[in-house]
Amino acid sequence: MIASSPVIVGLGVCCEDRLALTPRWPQRDEGVHLLDYSRQCGGMVATALAAASRLEISTAFIGMAGADPSGRWLKRQLADQGVDVSQFILRRGFPTPFSTVLVQKRTGQRRIFHYRPVDFDLGAEDVDFSAVSKAKFLHLDGHHLPLACRAADLARRHRVKVCLDASFPYRNMEDLLPRVDYLICGRHFPRQMTGKSDPRAALLDLAAYGPKMVAVTLGRQGGLFLWKGQFEHFPAFNVATVDTTGAGDVFHGAFLAALAKGRPVRKALQYASAAAALSCRALGGQAALPSHAETLAFLTGSRR
Repeated sequence: MIASSPVIVGLGVCCEDRLALTPRWPQRDEGVHLLDYSRQCGGMVATALAAASRLEISTAFIGMAGADPSGRWLKRQLADQGVDVSQFILRRGFPTPFSTVLVQKRTGQRRIFHYRPVDFDLGAEDVDFSAVSKAKFLHLDGHHLPLACRAADLARRHRVKVCLDASFPYRNMEDLLPRVDYLICGRHFPRQMTGKSDPRAALLDLAAYGPKMVAVTLGRQGGLFLWKGQFEHFPAFNVATVDTTGAGDVFHGAFLAALAKGRPVRKALQYASAAAALSCRALGGQAALPSHAETLAFLTGSRR
């Protein structure tokens, strides 16, 4: 059972990220010497919670990994980031998910390979949702979908705001969308979900499901959001980028952290964009998580 009353409860995936920096992409059957390597805790919701925790917001994770050395290591890593892991289930007989990420140094381009068992899922009997009703925000990534819908229903009954990180339209995702307050999508999700290539038309379709705010992140172009019937852009910020892995996850955690600190939606999106940019200063999603003070100083300097 989660001991305290966290501000943000996240339900989703935590996985091991195995990251490597390469000088170039190899030719067929060619070997290339790596410039750097890192093993980190990853996953959309897990990284978002780690980011929010670094930004001085209390968080708790609901999810699972295998009862193997990797799973135990992930649980320790997430706990070290300040996230409550009392509902992080380690299940026997299931290997821990992992991602292999290759990053080209010169361009920052990535090649990502995921491994996640098909039947790797949580059941209602596995978790205690009591902390959800006491939180301010529930953060989801579309995994464990029946459980996510159940958690979202509980959240909304207790006026807890629900945020969804939508990177891919998983099967039956339309069941979850009406339960969401803040829908923040990756670049490709709006077109994949609606079939419309025009971002504004696609966001309007997504808003019709019920979310109060819908947004799409567009990397170096910042992003577009629909709020109270109006479209607006939010900026991207320039940093000396090493790797963009996990930047979108950090964006979500920082957005919720900013809302928890009382910032309005527009300001929260700017804050999130700044935190996400700062997270790109090192290899991997959790190696350069910024503090609240760093993020504010960066925002202030960027406005000059």
